Amino acid sequence: MPRVFAILTSIWGIATFAGPLVGGLFADAGAWRGVFWLFGGQALLFAAATPLLIPRGTAVAQRSRLPVRTLLLVAAGIACIASAGVTKSVAVTALLIVAGLALLAAALAADRAGTNRLLPRRAADPAFPLGAAWLTYFATTAAGVAFSLYGPALLQHNFGLSGLEAGYLVAIEALAWTVAALLVSGSAEPRRGRLIVTGAAAILAGATALTLLMAGQHLVAIGVAGAVLGAGYGLSYAFIGQRVIGSFGEAERTRGSSAIGAVRNAGAATGAALAGIAANAAGFGRGLDADNIPLIAWGAFGIAIPFALAGLVAAIRLVRAVPVAASAAEKKS
Repeated sequence: MPRVFAILTSIWGIATFAGPLVGGLFADAGAWRGVFWLFGGQALLFAAATPLLIPRGTAVAQRSRLPVRTLLLVAAGIACIASAGVTKSVAVTALLIVAGLALLAAALAADRAGTNRLLPRRAADPAFPLGAAWLTYFATTAAGVAFSLYGPALLQHNFGLSGLEAGYLVAIEALAWTVAALLVSGSAEPRRGRLIVTGAAAILAGATALTLLMAGQHLVAIGVAGAVLGAGYGLSYAFIGQRVIGSFGEAERTRGSSAIGAVRNAGAATGAALAGIAANAAGFGRGLDADNIPLIAWGAFGIAIPFALAGLVAAIRLVRAVPVAASAAEKKS
């Protein structure tokens, strides 16, 4: 099972690897908007292929209707938060953030009250710290988005790289993610908790190093920092996912696994929005110059540090609580 989770988490790394490269090709060709049409077409193809990819004979432990209201509230909340990062007005930005958080809170309330739930009602083991696992996913994902969003622009300006070359450098993060996930996939249970904490610590170290380095002239060091950031995800995410999904009973396992994506997407949108607010406040929207690059680097990348720190604290709590949960389950049996 850990190897299966390692393959699954590696898919995220491969996607992160491909995105900046494809974006760099379009940017260098002067048609950067085309990449959004490309990915939109890809999404339509995936939707059409889904019925063929998922076997019809797959056992379903618990049938339920789609939680449309909750999904709409989540989508609207994430859209508001993400839009806050690209607006020029401080008042509109604040309004969008407040509205987004309110919509997400409303989604959680609707989900708890509804019979068709998006999130699982509870873990199979009540002692399992599900909140710590969700916070680890949310915070560490939020901590990593600035590198892929603002790294290419800063690298092109500071080092004269093309869009494709900058994309390759940013893709080091994803490559390290995938390699690390595959290398540790066979780790025994006693090591998995340490890898979760080590991975969260690496994310904090990588985010901090990028904050300090992005405005400078140390290209190799930036690549190393990006690799450390990506390796942190590879070391930890498969084992977090294994523990989360393994904590649910058969009836809620599907919801538990799908909730991982929802939490990570919410973290990515929040991190992107806050990084965008900081970057725009530093003058990113007016163009890059020698005066605003340090401010942009400290703002857009520095916002990741408190997220990464929160992710590390949550990861430690998750790992410390799991043995207690296991012991309680043994006594109960």
